[in-house]
Amino acid sequence: ESALNDPFTLPKPILNALLDKAVDGVWGDEDVAILEEKRNDKKFNFNYLPNFLSWVIIAGISTQLFSGNGLLNGVLGVFGLPTVPFLTNTIWWRIIYWVMGIWQSAGYSLIIYLAALMGTDPSQSEAAYLDGATRLQRIWYVTIPQIMPTISTLLIMQLGKVINIAFDRPYMMSNMLVKDASNVLSVYVYEVGIGKGRFDYATAVGLFQSVIGIAMVIIFDKIAKKMGQGGVM
Repeated sequence: ESALNDPFTLPKPILNALLDKAVDGVWGDEDVAILEEKRNDKKFNFNYLPNFLSWVIIAGISTQLFSGNGLLNGVLGVFGLPTVPFLTNTIWWRIIYWVMGIWQSAGYSLIIYLAALMGTDPSQSEAAYLDGATRLQRIWYVTIPQIMPTISTLLIMQLGKVINIAFDRPYMMSNMLVKDASNVLSVYVYEVGIGKGRFDYATAVGLFQSVIGIAMVIIFDKIAKKMGQGGVM
């Protein structure tokens, strides 16, 4: 089941936040104001909007884009390329599952990282600039260490969800041809508990899932503290 978790959910919002912060070093104040106005209408809305959409809608979007008669396969057909089984092949389905998950969750994390960046000390970056540090060096040696507590906290919370996958996402994006890849614990609990009426067994599985999640949060919190980070507890 852990293979269904998004491997790049955490890095994408960090990169987005750092790139947004780095814009200030490239453009002047007036240019930044103009860029922010245009960016808020396009890129930011593209990142934030999925957070307000249910997985029913997102699953419908993925079907319209990646099904056999979807938009992407239609474009491939125009160029004489064969149809790709995005939603019926387990490998392709996992990729689509990850991509849609990253798109849906990255905007929320981006807000958190942007808030963390607003709390960084600009004088350190200015001092590094005067010492001749490049933009990438300032990001790596100045900015990232200042937001590392936020990164470690969100990382610990994500690791606590390794086996705790939400029900709606795999259930709405699944189909019979990829059942082996999409049948995670949350779907299994639903099928056994509601479908077969075995409420006691489903409750035990759900409790096991929660206990493992809490245990992993505690373990990784202790590891983070030993590495010099604040942790979450």
